[in-house]
Amino acid sequence: MRFINLAGQRFGRLTVVSREPVATKRTHWLCQCDCGNSTIADAVHLSDGHTKSCGCFREESRKIARRKHGHHPAAGPSPEYNSWAAMHQRCRNKNCKAYPDYGGRGIKICTQWGGHDGFAQFLKDLGRRPKGDYSLERIDNDGDYCPRNCRWANRAAQSRNKRSTKMLHCNGESLCLSDWAVKIGLRYATISDLLNHGWTIEEIVNHKPT
Repeated sequence: MRFINLAGQRFGRLTVVSREPVATKRTHWLCQCDCGNSTIADAVHLSDGHTKSCGCFREESRKIARRKHGHHPAAGPSPEYNSWAAMHQRCRNKNCKAYPDYGGRGIKICTQWGGHDGFAQFLKDLGRRPKGDYSLERIDNDGDYCPRNCRWANRAAQSRNKRSTKMLHCNGESLCLSDWAVKIGLRYATISDLLNHGWTIEEIVNHKPT
């Protein structure tokens, strides 16, 4: 490969100072950044635009992105950002405890919610999380994370939507036990006890014990 002298040239915020001897076949250069820091950069990365600063540009871009959406670093990660980040952990990090129930069984994240502008689009699609015990929920538990299949839901709604929640059918309605308790005015524990003693949900609903 023909040697190209980059000394004195500018690449983004970097000014090339001198060639830096490193134990590799690729050429590296000592560069001075506009922020005052020095850094050693690969000649290829300088030429193709991959390296534009000592790292300060990337950090400033992140701060600007957070401020733009009201998620300033000084205040710590927002609930919306935490939900977005946790979603990626569940679906993409095999070391995450929840991975087997998400990424491990094929649950994916839509393209627009990944990458550099992923969080901005996520926030645009779902809006701010409502106050209270709301969190991110997939409407179809076997579906992917995408705008049409996600919403902010409170704990009660999420409980109804769990794969493990048993639905009880009576009079043309399918409700979970807690919803039947509210509907017919009996305590959850009372209905559960009656079911365990052989009552059917139809008997409980149509002949409510006193």
